[in-house]
Amino acid sequence: VSSKGVEYELRTDEHISSSIGERVEAKLFAAVDGAKSLIGELTAFVDGKVTIASEDKEYTVARSDISKLKTIFFDN
Repeated sequence: VSSKGVEYELRTDEHISSSIGERVEAKLFAAVDGAKSLIGELTAFVDGKVTIASEDKEYTVARSDISKLKTIFFDN
């Protein structure tokens, strides 16, 4: 039996919903505010939209605009 590990891809709505409160990285098909990648805390997943709070701003993007969404681990 293996575990999903510390970092894992969020592929389903259930994966995303159960990961609220975790640090994630979202790779985007098109840039948002000049960035094609968002890193921060996953704060919400409502009506097909993912909300990520970075250090300075909160971003809400459609799940369909995200090419890859995964949890990330920072050893502080």
